[in-house]
Amino acid sequence: MQEKCVLIYDDDYEILRISKLILGDEYQQVETYASCENLFEDIERVKPHIILMDLWMPHIGGEHAIQLLRENDKTSNIPVIVFSAVNDIEKISKRINATAMLRKPFSLDELRETVRNYIQ
Repeated sequence: MQEKCVLIYDDDYEILRISKLILGDEYQQVETYASCENLFEDIERVKPHIILMDLWMPHIGGEHAIQLLRENDKTSNIPVIVFSAVNDIEKISKRINATAMLRKPFSLDELRETVRNYIQ
């Protein structure tokens, strides 16, 4: 098991549960949140090596949250994988400088492989 931390934001509790279960087999720490309103506090607390962010998040929204991460010197280098069912996910992920994207619905193997490819 790798000593890496994966931080996941999604407002779908089932996605959070399954993602934590699947990635928890490979990574020592998988933290999940249904809201990104405390984004910087969460990051300071868990010190993630990678972040998975749903675009449709309550409060500030995933797109805006990623923009905030990219504008901050302390968080700009953390790999961020956008995952969503929106049709223009590719365009959005490029515009906000996401590291990668994962289209919902995704397979468990796609989730594992995408995280594995981009985790620091």
